[in-house]
Amino acid sequence: MPDLAAGLLVFLLTGGCLAAIQLLPTLEFSALSTRGGGIGYAMATYESLHPKELLAFLLPEIYGNPVDGTYWRSGESHHFWESCGYAGILPLLLLSVGARKKMSGDPRPFFLFLAVFALFLALGKYNPIYPLVYRLPGFNSFRIPAQIIYLYVFSVAVVSGIGLSRITEGKGALGKGWVFFLLLTCGVVALATAGFHLFPFQFFFHLFRNFAEGPVTHADLSLLLGRTGRSIDKAILLFALSMFILLLWGRSKIRGPFLAVSACVIVAADLLLFGTQFVKTCNLVTPPEKERIVERLPGNPAEGRVLTNDPLFRTNDGLQFRFPSVLGYDPLILKRYVDFVLAGQDLPPDEHVVNLNWIGDPGGKLTGLLHVRQLVSNGGIGRVENRIPYAFVVERAVAKGEDEILPYMKSDAFDPEKTVVLEKGVSPVVEEKGPTGEFKAACQVVSYAHEEIVLKTSSNRPGYLVLSEMFYPGWHASVDGRETPVLRGNFLFRTVPLDAGEHKVRLYFISRPFRVGAVVSLLSLCLGLGFLIRRTRTRAESVG
Repeated sequence: MPDLAAGLLVFLLTGGCLAAIQLLPTLEFSALSTRGGGIGYAMATYESLHPKELLAFLLPEIYGNPVDGTYWRSGESHHFWESCGYAGILPLLLLSVGARKKMSGDPRPFFLFLAVFALFLALGKYNPIYPLVYRLPGFNSFRIPAQIIYLYVFSVAVVSGIGLSRITEGKGALGKGWVFFLLLTCGVVALATAGFHLFPFQFFFHLFRNFAEGPVTHADLSLLLGRTGRSIDKAILLFALSMFILLLWGRSKIRGPFLAVSACVIVAADLLLFGTQFVKTCNLVTPPEKERIVERLPGNPAEGRVLTNDPLFRTNDGLQFRFPSVLGYDPLILKRYVDFVLAGQDLPPDEHVVNLNWIGDPGGKLTGLLHVRQLVSNGGIGRVENRIPYAFVVERAVAKGEDEILPYMKSDAFDPEKTVVLEKGVSPVVEEKGPTGEFKAACQVVSYAHEEIVLKTSSNRPGYLVLSEMFYPGWHASVDGRETPVLRGNFLFRTVPLDAGEHKVRLYFISRPFRVGAVVSLLSLCLGLGFLIRRTRTRAESVG
């Protein structure tokens, strides 16, 4: 067991080093996202695995299926796949197959523990001691505890595979848990079969009353009878076949290799019958009316951003069709962007936001700073009247505390064309030298790329260049070739201080976590390959 734990630790460290090129930038981003600093307990335990869902680990469609709209246990169909831990019936029976004699270095206890531990965590808010787990480092940054049941499914597959391998090698034997698994599985399947076929009305009455989260009127009850019946009949058939071949093997009527082949056929049929219904093919054809709209949308933010309040468009279509959208779905969204968008709609901060799919007031004061120029709605494109340009120079800056910035920006005292709001104690404010006439400034975007933006500016007095681009670590600026700090202005946006006169401003992105991660990943890869080559040579020499 200690050797196994040490091997697991080496495995995890090696995997972490190889993935550093992705992990380090993700850690930087997650700290600035809505998960930064943790999330509330209610959100962290959202979509916990209800103990009642364990019944579906044996009868996966006892609660219906979202494929045909018969899923009824919850009003939200995604509960079905978030809590799906079905690994097949025969693999559960194979968990009790052990070795004929004790073996050193047996990995089964570890994976059995991992399966139980995964279920323990997946219960989330239904686990009485999960509040203590929530306080552990890292656990307050994740939601949907039910998703961790993938470790349960993986562990069941590993342990059942080891049992099947031992049967094939003639080293397997039914363990002490055989009777427990037999009685439990047989009891559940037999009870469901008898109830459904002999007392269907009472069966569904008690099933709905004891297992539904609310009224089941949202489900297609006309199809539910067939769906539930097929699920139960399939379970009893698979259980009978599994028991039959295991009993024949246990009484030495068939050999291990034949049992292994039969088991693989049964498990494959079981999982294919369950899983293939979720694999749907479709022609990815964009409707002509949507294509016509996409062709008229801008290609980069400097030309204007787009708001798609139209059922023709999905939230992340901006990524697919390469237009600058202000909407999007992602479990990790920059917290400041979410707060800014919500404040622009007079909505309170909300840590549950993972999907920005609607902005009701594209012409609002704060939304105007996002440089929204086109609104897609009602099957057409409308022009958004917004006087604030993509990049502009202002003369005046004021400093406010972080909690004061958005309320101040929403007030009449803030004019975005004349003033930029910096964060007190974080960004330096240039001292105003008093008015000496009208402030005149101009700004032109010379070139735009994802990691480099070049502009020309001119002003008759010192000022601040404000861009409609989100502030993010890694963005650097040079003014006439001289390094200049990038400030965070107006709560969210990149801001560059300028002296009076004409300037060439270049903003460029360099991710230090990405570069450090790339070096760590490359070194780890080289060390790993070197170790494998050396080990291969050593084995070859020993054989020779």
